[in-house]
Amino acid sequence: MARRWQVITVELLGGRGIDLDPPPGRDLIAPPSTTFAELAHAIDLAFARWDRAHHHEFTLADGTRIIDDVAQRDLAARAATGGPILDRVLPGTTQVKPLLERGDTMRYVFDLSDRWVYRCAITDKISVERLIGPRITGPQPIRGWGDLPDQYGRTRPDAERHRGAGSRRVDDEGGGAGGARPAPEALESGPSRRARRAAERAGAPDRWDHPGCEGRRDPRDARGERGRPRHLEFLEEFGAPVAEPVDVGAVRRARARRDIPSLVSAITGADCRHALQQVGACLAGAWRSSDGPGYALREPMTAAMLSAITQLGLRGWPGDDVLAELIMARLRQERPAGSPLPLRLGALVTSIAAAGQRDGVWLDLDTGVVWPASILAARAGRDWAGPITPPVEGDAALGIAPGHRWLHLDESDPGTAWSDRRAFIAHLAGGRSEEEIINARALRRGAERGPEAFYAAVVDRGLDSLWLTFRDDRRWGRARAALDAEGLRPA
Repeated sequence: MARRWQVITVELLGGRGIDLDPPPGRDLIAPPSTTFAELAHAIDLAFARWDRAHHHEFTLADGTRIIDDVAQRDLAARAATGGPILDRVLPGTTQVKPLLERGDTMRYVFDLSDRWVYRCAITDKISVERLIGPRITGPQPIRGWGDLPDQYGRTRPDAERHRGAGSRRVDDEGGGAGGARPAPEALESGPSRRARRAAERAGAPDRWDHPGCEGRRDPRDARGERGRPRHLEFLEEFGAPVAEPVDVGAVRRARARRDIPSLVSAITGADCRHALQQVGACLAGAWRSSDGPGYALREPMTAAMLSAITQLGLRGWPGDDVLAELIMARLRQERPAGSPLPLRLGALVTSIAAAGQRDGVWLDLDTGVVWPASILAARAGRDWAGPITPPVEGDAALGIAPGHRWLHLDESDPGTAWSDRRAFIAHLAGGRSEEEIINARALRRGAERGPEAFYAAVVDRGLDSLWLTFRDDRRWGRARAALDAEGLRPA
């Protein structure tokens, strides 16, 4: 049976800030065993990329990235864009055929600085033996069209190529005839390589001004809807789906089981911006409980933790800086700041929420026991005319020894609830999808009419689960900041 090879249509949309209209293209045939690294090599050769000492990457429609030799921890830079704290990343040795079928599209970027952007589509399958014979074993171009620009925009040979190491600079017009003394200006040192390349970049568009190009469309005139080059719009919009909110329950279960593969899987490609306190604590705890993950999981865990640190710094909520320092200390295998308190932060936040409007809770800073104010209010001998205070002198009935230190935590302040509602609206308004922006407008109108209208709008828009996770994360941060002010941290 004849082998069926994929036909991949590749179009060069532009690079170096210039659109190519119409884009040049090539049809490549790829055997079933073709890897992304082999396909990248074939594309570079087909489009005359003569200097291949640059990074490149493929991006699939679902946001999965295939990188060459960039360490996964470097992908943590994506946190600055508000994306997932851990991308879906595959190595260049991954095969193309299992991931792409006929009709699928992907993006290829060569030279992450100049950003030459390609659109690749699987358009057909053919029998390679009937077309070109059985000797071809790798991806090859079979058709092509359009003019190919130089990857640096050069229109003439580099003068350095004609000079040997240590030779004198010769006059361009004199040609360096034997025995001729060069002009004095010819002996002056030429501009640096960086200066020459900058000049070439600045002068590259002039190639459209020479005679014979009057009827040809200047690629600089091809602009997208927002006045930007279309290839840059494709670069930003393709493969950037809206990430689903992270399943905090799955993250906690993986942390409780010390199941690092499941933890990495739960946060990969998920939006963790609304749950950074809870996710970051699980990352730091999982790293410590396993004494550092194995080699296969060390890279994604390191990338996730560095990305969480970056996003915590960008968010800047109360307690975010404390958690970022804790995660960094775990990565460096250093002792975190603060004395450990035998307390689970999640249990503390749950107790505070359960106290509701009843004056909050009192935390014993020596034992880590949480006492709701309502229980302390019912103890014998309390001064009913004064406010609820902790039993500093001790209470034998409750088993509290005298001389303990206490911290009051209360979430019943209306100003705190109002701040949480406003932050939630800002979180949705800063989203990337139109649905998030519409939800933010609906909640803003509800918040203007009061808390009840806000909560009704949350339920009506199906955001109740997201809101509860968001609110709990704010509470986690405030509790962590309060403990840090006392020189303590949850053990």
